[in-house]
Amino acid sequence: MSKKKRSRRGKADDSDRSQRSAAPGWWNDLEQAFFASAPPDEPPPPAEPLRFDDLSQVTPPRRHGRLMNQHLIAIVLASVTLLIVLTAVVFASHR
Repeated sequence: MSKKKRSRRGKADDSDRSQRSAAPGWWNDLEQAFFASAPPDEPPPPAEPLRFDDLSQVTPPRRHGRLMNQHLIAIVLASVTLLIVLTAVVFASHR
C-alpha cells in the first residue's frame, strides 16, 4: 500500500497566519469591523436591585379585570337567552 504524502504547505501557512495576525495592516475591512463591534472587555456595572418602595410605582393594568367582567356578562346574557328560547320551544311543542 502506498502512503499518503503530507504536504509541507500546511506548516508554511501556519507561520504566515501568525505573522499576518501580528501585523495590523493585514486585517481586511470585514475583520476590522467585526472586532470593532465586539463588546468591551469589562462588563457594565449591574443595575440597582429593586426595593419594596419601587413596587408601589408599578400599577397592574385594570383593563384585564374589566374585560373579564364584560365576558362574564356576555356569557350570562347568552345563557338566559338560550334558556328562554328553549322554554318557549318546549311550551310550543306541548300545545
